[in-house]
Amino acid sequence: MNETGKISQYDFKPGVPLGIEVVELKQLRESLSHMLRVPHRVNFYDIIWIQKGTPVFVADFNRIEIKTSTIIFINKSHVQYYEKFNECEGFIMPFTETFLCRSAIETNFLNNSLLFNNPVSAPYIEIGEQDQFISDLFYAIISELESEPDESKYYILQSLLFAFLLKCERKYIQTGLDEMHDRTEWNTAIQFRSLIDQNFSKDRSVSFYATQLNISEKSLLRSTNSVFGKSPKEVIHERLLIEAKRLLLHSNANTKEIAFTLGFDEPTNFVKYFKKYTQKTPLEFRDTFFNN
Repeated sequence: MNETGKISQYDFKPGVPLGIEVVELKQLRESLSHMLRVPHRVNFYDIIWIQKGTPVFVADFNRIEIKTSTIIFINKSHVQYYEKFNECEGFIMPFTETFLCRSAIETNFLNNSLLFNNPVSAPYIEIGEQDQFISDLFYAIISELESEPDESKYYILQSLLFAFLLKCERKYIQTGLDEMHDRTEWNTAIQFRSLIDQNFSKDRSVSFYATQLNISEKSLLRSTNSVFGKSPKEVIHERLLIEAKRLLLHSNANTKEIAFTLGFDEPTNFVKYFKKYTQKTPLEFRDTFFNN
């Protein structure tokens, strides 16, 4: 956290005009170890390739033990940090939405890809000798980044990254790491979740989101049940509670400040709401977490 008690948020590295880079994890560990161990958000996407070691990554209370030869995909919305980050080797590839999304095709992919829109945790794939093409694409990006700049450099890098992500998503689906859903229902559910991210502190009614999506509440229910295994109201409450827990554990804000940030008219209403779904008051939740 920063000095004001808010969750630190980091922009893409200044001085990297293209909006993509590849950094060795050893270098990152040596220069930014302290920052990476503190809960934070970033305004870009991360691809992490662990080639040696078993780091432990935490994203929104999901603890992920990353195995060797694993590529993990991190959405920019997560509050994230490394619980364990020693002696691991590999690469991290941060990139911005502006870099990848040259057209509506890439924008649609990024907003709906299984790699960056998993409702439970950060998706990952384990790669082996049979996945040489994925490895080759990654190293081709590194090679192009190291080449002399010219008018085609951006287009080559953007095309390589898009091809890399498409291959990784195919691998993710084929290896059964995610149960494939009806694509229309998946798209509706992901759009619903995106709208919640933008509006959960202002409107938490199912009818509002169904209207925004131009579908019936029944159709929205069918989509969320299929993709998330939850009703729309449950998904809304889950998002609100995640944000409440983020603020309780990763900031110094008091109950009143958090209540108003989340759109509650009165702090007492927030306390009752939080206790209804967690069986603890906000302060009890905060104290229990840190005392344990």
